[in-house]
Amino acid sequence: MWKEDEEFDRLIDHAGLASGRDLFRPEAAKRMGVPSFSFAETDFRIPAHMQRGFHTLIDRGFCGYTVAEDETYLRAIVDWIRVRRGWEVRMEWILPVYGVLRTMSMAIRAFSCPGEGVLLFSPGYTAYEGLITKNDRRIVRIPLHEEAGRFLPNFSMLEAQMRRAENTMLFLCNAHNPTMQVWPQALLEQIAAWAAAYGVFVVVDETFADLCFPKTPMTNYGQIAAAEDNCLVIQAISKAFNVTGLNAANAILPGAAARERFRQTFLAEQRGSGSIEPFVRTAILAGYSPEGAAWLERLFIYVRQNMDLVRRFFGEVLPQVRLFPCDCAYLVWTDWRGLGLSDAELECFLFDEAVFCVDMGQKYGPEGRGFARIHLGTSHKNLLDGLLRLQAAAHARGFCAAEPFSADGIFLQGSQKKD
Repeated sequence: MWKEDEEFDRLIDHAGLASGRDLFRPEAAKRMGVPSFSFAETDFRIPAHMQRGFHTLIDRGFCGYTVAEDETYLRAIVDWIRVRRGWEVRMEWILPVYGVLRTMSMAIRAFSCPGEGVLLFSPGYTAYEGLITKNDRRIVRIPLHEEAGRFLPNFSMLEAQMRRAENTMLFLCNAHNPTMQVWPQALLEQIAAWAAAYGVFVVVDETFADLCFPKTPMTNYGQIAAAEDNCLVIQAISKAFNVTGLNAANAILPGAAARERFRQTFLAEQRGSGSIEPFVRTAILAGYSPEGAAWLERLFIYVRQNMDLVRRFFGEVLPQVRLFPCDCAYLVWTDWRGLGLSDAELECFLFDEAVFCVDMGQKYGPEGRGFARIHLGTSHKNLLDGLLRLQAAAHARGFCAAEPFSADGIFLQGSQKKD
């Protein structure tokens, strides 16, 4: 029925690994022994060429201090961003750091003071809220609204809040989690102009940047001239190559004064030795390579097949559920309000009746109520099995007819598409 790709059809065996993706599955999924469709981490094994790189490191018996200012490491990042995104990053702008969220927490302390406001787009990644409140800052929500299938902020509210002297920082996730949409360059330029005018420091989380489909390329906040002096861009390899367990991230600060200010906070909190994890260096060199680029192209094709299947399923079986355009793999933002269920009823239907366990939208803020984020970074078989469970539960509820859904032709046709 579908064209197989052994590297993506063959999934990770999570048993005995203390895997968060496995252990944090909802109880219904654990009881049935099925994967969930939540969590921003794929079921795919890391690329074979990256595995070989790790084996080489182990075979040489090395796991010691690894210099962060290594030109080979920095050059791989610079070349990758230039080729993939057209952004000319200088090596001296890059500071290797230990994880995206930890870096954002350090940025809060470096560029804001207790009691000040940090702006967030809502719905938005829930972990940001804890970073803000635990650092004694205030959360300032900027609601997103839908326009022609895209999610945009209220511009007048955004400017008004940026103008307020007590609001000194903006967290900007690009591509945006959970909608998985890339912000238009014009919007980024407007934000940069307001940030420069009103003294707002912008922290850009680009965790999903490497997963942008070729037809929906990533936009570059750090490339905007007005943004250079007051922004910190965090680039990470974790989501694209499924190495979320590595503390692999890099802070990019084009502005010299901001870079030195952040460096002092970084050195005081994190380390003075200038060392990174050796497996992080190996992952970067393997991922940001021609082999890594080729692997991502195959990932895009495979996940696009899953997206084609999901769109056809909901179009034919549950048209009450809306799927929004997504600019990157492997998560899809969906609107379930057409079923007429409360959030609690919707979670019961999805988790207990269908055992189709997703990320419920309300956890991303009040604007996420009635929505859900669906994870498609799994095998074709896992996804089809889950959709058939969803169809059976929906039929039992009277939401759809009984005719069995067929995926015939979807994967073979999709496998020949290019993004």
